[in-house]
Amino acid sequence: MIRTIARPSVADAVESALAEKLPVLVVSDGKDLRGTRLDRCDPTRVSVVTLGRSFGWYGSMAINVGAALARTPYVSLLDDDDALVPGAGDVIRDRLAKRPDVDIWIPTLVYKDGHRSCLKEDGGFRFGNVSHPTYRVDVFTRVPFTHDLTPEDAMPSVDYMHVWSCLNAGYSLDWFGADIVYIRPALENSFGLGRP
Repeated sequence: MIRTIARPSVADAVESALAEKLPVLVVSDGKDLRGTRLDRCDPTRVSVVTLGRSFGWYGSMAINVGAALARTPYVSLLDDDDALVPGAGDVIRDRLAKRPDVDIWIPTLVYKDGHRSCLKEDGGFRFGNVSHPTYRVDVFTRVPFTHDLTPEDAMPSVDYMHVWSCLNAGYSLDWFGADIVYIRPALENSFGLGRP
């Protein structure tokens, strides 16, 4: 599931997921997607939904809508300025098949400078070590994606806070233990501040 604010890089994110043979659902947070090059993506393998208005809050509503529309038992969150690492699809399928008892998976993130984050060996579940989760879709029926922080305060903690709520509701967590997501490979900024 790719939540988007209509960055031009959304088509690259989609194509990275398609290259991994993963079904793709793009949910626009009320933004016009003209000019994003999504028309070059195979429409038989990509579903696109645009919310009736922009809700903001780093795509919280887009995630809930995407989970409700998902046709798969799991959804992996990928932002519109990120991309999947080659081989990520095989890792995701393998872990989900081998460990069906796990509700939420955390991927290793790879930055342009080679830095990696969200590693289990870096302290497990803690602030700053949780991003881009893969969820069992059923999790959202009990714990929808919400938060009550200001947008400025929420940026580095949205995924962490939701996973924290899921763990408190009794859901299980593990790490993929492999490089899964390239962070902002086509943007200058590396902290989520790329603009559409």
